[in-house]
Amino acid sequence: MKISFLTWLFLMIFSCSERRSQEIFIPKLTDFYSKALSRINEKLKKDSRNPNLLEQKIFYCEQLNWPGGCLDALDQYKSNYGITNQLAQQYIAYYSANQRFQSVVDFISEMDEEYHLSKKFRKPLIESLISLGERNKAVLHINQLLKDGMQTEDLAFVSEKYFEMADTLMATYYLGKVSKLDSSHALMLNYGEILLHLGYLRRGIETLETYFSLQPMREELAIELAKLYTEEGLYDYARNKLKPLEKQDTIFFYISDLYRKDFIWDSAIMYLDSILIMDSMNFQAYKNKGIIYEERGWLSTSLSHFEKALIIDSTDTSISNKIIQIQRKIAFLQR
Repeated sequence: MKISFLTWLFLMIFSCSERRSQEIFIPKLTDFYSKALSRINEKLKKDSRNPNLLEQKIFYCEQLNWPGGCLDALDQYKSNYGITNQLAQQYIAYYSANQRFQSVVDFISEMDEEYHLSKKFRKPLIESLISLGERNKAVLHINQLLKDGMQTEDLAFVSEKYFEMADTLMATYYLGKVSKLDSSHALMLNYGEILLHLGYLRRGIETLETYFSLQPMREELAIELAKLYTEEGLYDYARNKLKPLEKQDTIFFYISDLYRKDFIWDSAIMYLDSILIMDSMNFQAYKNKGIIYEERGWLSTSLSHFEKALIIDSTDTSISNKIIQIQRKIAFLQR
């Protein structure tokens, strides 16, 4: 019997809606590689020298960031085919991922005369030496790295390693070189912060502002810079970073507090009033207004705002105590 067109159409719509409502499941790659690695291990028990299985195991180990049990595959592959640049890199990656820093140093030393691994893998060697506390040897290889070439990322790497060795002077020196080559480099945040802490305010501000101007507008970065400026007492610069941001109570509270730190009372109050326009029952805004008016010596006005805050949250004992304190001050002044 033929199905009518309307019945067919109904069935098609129904089946499509059913398919759309089903959740699309995408397996996690980590789970996939873990299971694949287990299957390869089972196969290798029967055929341990199979080159295809060894290559597959090494690939899965690499995707899983070199879990334990991967070294035997590297050793077997090396036994079959000898050392290659890629295999050397995989050995070093395995040792580094498992924090076997002495093994990194020993492996590079063992192969260095024939394969010149210390030059090819200078950075992991430096990292391993620093982790082992071999500062002098690490510095020798850092100097050699810089002789080979002073690319931006090499200088950035060196500055980070000097930070790890608690040598702020040398770290700052190389950050200065990074700044000249690439003022948009992510490490310029660290460089600007260090300069501010060391008292080089003009240079620190210039570094941070240049870096900020070269980035896409991001709220997190603006807030991070505002915090740096706040720590150094540069409240005006901090406010300028926050003002262009989207209007929200957390930003307005921050700006208000920055004005309060500079004793610019009216502006501090204005931002709290902006919060109350958005939320007339904002407990913290009334509380902060009470604190500011008390600092200005406007006790009656301060008292009225604390009382409004208490109406919103009658369980806050700090507000109750503050009201009693201000009432006593007013009574004393009246006497």
